[in-house]
Amino acid sequence: MTPPDKPETRREFIRALGRTAALGAVVGGGIVLAGKSASNRCHKPTGCRACSLLGRCDLPEARQAMKRKDNE
Repeated sequence: MTPPDKPETRREFIRALGRTAALGAVVGGGIVLAGKSASNRCHKPTGCRACSLLGRCDLPEARQAMKRKDNE
């Protein structure tokens, strides 16, 4: 069994560390952006009026449902 490739010099180690950090930043940024865009949609099959999250939801449809509920 051969050992994994190890950087031979300090310069190569720092480059590898920089590449790993950059990759982590790109992946982390993608996850954050995916989470923000996913939060703009509702995945509940029920309507807003029957949803248990109605009071905490920030979506426009939920706000309209809360206004209608208050007017009744």
